[in-house]
Amino acid sequence: MLAEGKEEWKLTKVIACLGDSITYGYPFTPKESWVALWNVPAGFSTMNFGVNGDTTSDLLHRLPEVMRHKPWSLVLLGGTNDAYLQYHVMDSLNNIKEITSRAREQHIKINIGIPIPALTPFIEKWLASYRVVLIDWASAEGYAIIDFYQAMLDPSTKIPVPEYYVDDVHPSRLGYQAMVTALASLQLSL
Repeated sequence: MLAEGKEEWKLTKVIACLGDSITYGYPFTPKESWVALWNVPAGFSTMNFGVNGDTTSDLLHRLPEVMRHKPWSLVLLGGTNDAYLQYHVMDSLNNIKEITSRAREQHIKINIGIPIPALTPFIEKWLASYRVVLIDWASAEGYAIIDFYQAMLDPSTKIPVPEYYVDDVHPSRLGYQAMVTALASLQLSL
């Protein structure tokens, strides 16, 4: 029994958001990222593990840091820097597979973010190939898919909305707000 006027401690389920600069909130601060803008229900909290310049290999190497926080769920968004560096698409996918395998061993709910469009043709060409294998694999594994890609497109023209970008790959404040709309499909329940 608690003393009158005292509140019970409420446990929250942590949603760890692991990614690159697009998760971090670049060129702004993490307070303006899609992670911070996401209005998660009561009983949940988010942690931003976005690092500027990270590749999927870097995400894999940083996973132990994320795991120390014992997240209930992992939102994984990466690949844009792999595209810029022209890594082999399957190497990037294998990094994502390894991250999810390790997270699943810890009974962490997996959510796969689909990378946003890039306005630079060689980056977008790589990302287009990566999205196909990422979606096919994530669907086969039964993971929740967060389609950040579609959130950045004009619904009528199906091309990226220029106002959603500050450069060829990073969202503007409006772009980060658009990314949050993709999170509505996630089923969060205590």
